[in-house]
Amino acid sequence: MKLQITQLDLVADSLSVDPGVQLLIAKQATLGGTLATAGVTLMVAVPGSLYGPTGPTGATGPQGPAGPLATTYTFVQNTPQTVWTITHDLARFPSTVVIDSAGNIVEGDVDYISANQLVISFTGAFSGEAYLN
Repeated sequence: MKLQITQLDLVADSLSVDPGVQLLIAKQATLGGTLATAGVTLMVAVPGSLYGPTGPTGATGPQGPAGPLATTYTFVQNTPQTVWTITHDLARFPSTVVIDSAGNIVEGDVDYISANQLVISFTGAFSGEAYLN
């Protein structure tokens, strides 16, 4: 297949070509940064494009569907406390694992206030993290 280009404004137009397409340049033009002289036939070996400037941004599309609910939550208690109140918004009653700031597993009494909040009580104050899943 041969394609003869008689006029191409590379500032405003773009041209995409498939492998095997021959481009016959009818007058001098710059193609992808390469100067092509009139009367020269170029064989395109791989898919490619001749690009002009980027056009304006299109309209914003519609809102996508809501993503899945979170399945885990990490709570960080920076100040040593004996009672940790955790609002997690997981919409369920998750299991909990508590790790103190030294990396030790700590057990406490867990009271579920709602499907989105729980309170953990300990015998002594400490800081650390609670992992809910």
